Amino acid sequence: MKAKKTQKKKFTKKKNGVGKYNNEIIGIMLLALGVLALFGLLMEDSIGVFGTFIKTLILGLMGWLGYVVPLFIIFYSILLIFKKNSGSVKLKTAYVFALVLILTAMVQTLFYNEQDYINKGIVECIKKFFYDGTAMQGGGVLGGIISIPFLLLFKNLGTIIILTTIALIDIIIITDISIAGVILRIKNDIAAITAKFENRFRVTKNELKEKLREEEEEDKPETEADADIDIVMNGKKLPKVLDFKEKKASKQSMQSKTADAGTLEMADDNNEVSKVIEVKPETEEVEFIVQDLKKNDMSNAKVEDIAESVNREITSKTQDNVEYRYPHTGLLDDNKVSSGNAENYRSAALKGAKKLEETLKSFGVDAKVVNVSMGPAVTRYELQPSPGVKVSKIVSLSDDISLNLAASGVRIEAPIPGKAAVGIEVPNKEVVPVFLKDVLDSKEFKDYDSKLAFALGKDISGQNVVADIARCLTFSLPVLPDREKVYVSTVLL
Repeated sequence: MKAKKTQKKKFTKKKNGVGKYNNEIIGIMLLALGVLALFGLLMEDSIGVFGTFIKTLILGLMGWLGYVVPLFIIFYSILLIFKKNSGSVKLKTAYVFALVLILTAMVQTLFYNEQDYINKGIVECIKKFFYDGTAMQGGGVLGGIISIPFLLLFKNLGTIIILTTIALIDIIIITDISIAGVILRIKNDIAAITAKFENRFRVTKNELKEKLREEEEEDKPETEADADIDIVMNGKKLPKVLDFKEKKASKQSMQSKTADAGTLEMADDNNEVSKVIEVKPETEEVEFIVQDLKKNDMSNAKVEDIAESVNREITSKTQDNVEYRYPHTGLLDDNKVSSGNAENYRSAALKGAKKLEETLKSFGVDAKVVNVSMGPAVTRYELQPSPGVKVSKIVSLSDDISLNLAASGVRIEAPIPGKAAVGIEVPNKEVVPVFLKDVLDSKEFKDYDSKLAFALGKDISGQNVVADIARCLTFSLPVLPDREKVYVSTVLL
């Protein structure tokens, strides 16, 4: 008896509970990494040491195009989560990343200077690529490695042409759109728009011709033969329309001749008086009243009193009709000092911020300047201390800060109301004058909702200050004694 053959059962490997969610797990992890990288690039302090590390690494590898990397990671993680990671999608994703690398090489080419890389080894060149990338002055290590072979062979211009060609080919592969198709579509759109405008112009031209022809027919004088024609409508004859224009015109001309010399009446085509122009002077009117009163045997004193009151009333009426015009701001002097040295002030503020950070760091205080407000006489630096730094420690260093910044004195506001920062106010080495024209031409003054607005000047942050006289019952003038008159005159102006 033959032994029965035992058939081996085929077992198919089933994915366990975790295995079937591999794509989603990887996608969620990549999504978290992309979000962390994005916050590390934009707000490195919010992520801590990891934020500083990831920002330095990404910028060192890819330069300022490294800001695209977190978005790229987030996009790919979403594809994984929703299981859109087919072969074609993966291929297009690779082409997109290749396009980013080509762009980093183009950025590196724009910043490339051959003198910086003479007599340097490969390691030194890579270090330079890395530091230039972190300083946003190149395409980073990846951009440098891709561009260097082209730069050695074709120089800057040739490299740009070659990399642009490769980028265009990459874009065509990603979008599946041909350049010829795009040009043809643009040509068809332009032709359609041109035809539409031509048709519109032709219709408008025909309408204009028709309107002119109708106006010419209406203006054509009616002949005697036309006047004798009877017009029948709905079985009834319409009454003839007689033209009384010439008669009325002659009548009006006769009336204008016999009218008073002081009044001129003008009639329009509808024979209605549209405008009355008084041409008689007021003095003649007063004299006429005086003569009329004298005829009535009134005394000279009464006549003079009546004439004076009439003259006063006429003068008051004419004065009421005079419209006051505000003087133009072009009469005031321009602030040439402020406009000419704007770049110097900005440079001085940035240097002061850097020096302030270094001063605090030398005393063991880790803080960063997040904002600088430059006023006419004072510059305010807004400091954001690192976690664990006491505000009282910064306040105690006021004298040391004043010494290191070579300032006459500093004022520390800890903290600034409404902000998570410490304010350090440092007097400017050169006081910038505030001109009245600057405040009057500002948006704050023009958009002020009161007609009694007046310019006060600028605050320590350089913002224009405008006030309402109606609301200022009393206010003090914080100016020097010899300049009070000038300030009051400015307010009155």
